[in-house]
Amino acid sequence: EAPAGRHHHSGSGLASITGASSNAAACERFCQHVELAKRRSWCKCRACPDHGEPLEVGAPPGPVRPFSEWFEENHGTVHPRFFRGSCQTALSRSKSEAKFLLAYLHDHGASECDEFCSKILASALFVAFCDENFILWVGELHTAEGRAVRRALRVQQQPAIVMLAH
Repeated sequence: EAPAGRHHHSGSGLASITGASSNAAACERFCQHVELAKRRSWCKCRACPDHGEPLEVGAPPGPVRPFSEWFEENHGTVHPRFFRGSCQTALSRSKSEAKFLLAYLHDHGASECDEFCSKILASALFVAFCDENFILWVGELHTAEGRAVRRALRVQQQPAIVMLAH
């Protein structure tokens, strides 16, 4: 049984993604990164070393509104259901619904992410498959949680979509 405030993701696919020696170690590292991001989220400077990574010089800060609103304005209304909430909550929902979690990491400053949104996420075929089989959570890299998930999963390039399993 996991201690209070921690999540145990039995059989998690995180170990193979992160290269961790065990599922429990990968899960623990992932949860620590996400919890740390939540504690840091009150600081909006994004530049002090104690409160998250600085944004790259010239990087756009990203929208303050939900990703779904930004997506619809830029790519239309055809898209999968974007989970609204934290990554940990999305993991819990995926477990309760017996679905995989797709974590999509989005960088508003990367043209490849814009292309991924228009060609993949806005595809009716992808939407149907995704909505049937997955919970889709979006981590925007201008947020502390998005950066924490990127670090926890050791993702180097965006766009990135990672399937997580319990």
